[in-house]
Amino acid sequence: MHRIVRIDKLIPGGSLWQRRSGYRLADQDGLARVYQPVGTPWWNPLGGWTQEHAGIGIFGDTLPFAVSCHGPEERKRFYIDVVRWSRVGPAVISYLDLYLDVLIDPDGAVSEKDEHQLSGLASAEQIGARATRDQIRARFPQHYAPDFAHVMRFVCRRADGRAERHDRMGAGLRGIDVTDGLRAFRPVAAGGIRTDPVVSVPGDAAHAPGLDHDHDLATVSALLA
Repeated sequence: MHRIVRIDKLIPGGSLWQRRSGYRLADQDGLARVYQPVGTPWWNPLGGWTQEHAGIGIFGDTLPFAVSCHGPEERKRFYIDVVRWSRVGPAVISYLDLYLDVLIDPDGAVSEKDEHQLSGLASAEQIGARATRDQIRARFPQHYAPDFAHVMRFVCRRADGRAERHDRMGAGLRGIDVTDGLRAFRPVAAGGIRTDPVVSVPGDAAHAPGLDHDHDLATVSALLA
């Protein structure tokens, strides 16, 4: 039997900004996991909302962030709050949010919000919040997520050492690389390259674009097992 726990989100100054409840699952790697079924109400001073899809939260006394995973099956997204502290108790889990959030959408794109609100914090805490943000973002490089909506661009070196960009592949091009953040959209068979190449991104040869979303988010999703 999973016990029900309350989750309180506070903001600087100590005011309660958000409250919800869920079922405390077994801890994993020292982290608390809370399951929130469909219909879970989320309260905040503006009125709140009702959860449309099942989700899970991850919290740790020593973590500088709190994680929420939610969304339809196969389209889960991560919402990560940068925090000053978290306190995991038997009946209540609370944390103080530092406004700055990192979002990872179902396709692996990483974004953030509310950095402007850091202006109300002490300088040292602003620096710490941004450092935590950077640590989170560093785990999910942009090139991990293929973006087939971008126009295809290729870079090659000319004899004089300068770079040229090409929208189409030509048989005479050599030393082709796909630049970070840009993904092949059209067939490129004319240049002798498969339409699903494995491309090594300069500076990060240990990884290649085209990894699936589950792999991209392994450092977080492993906590949900």
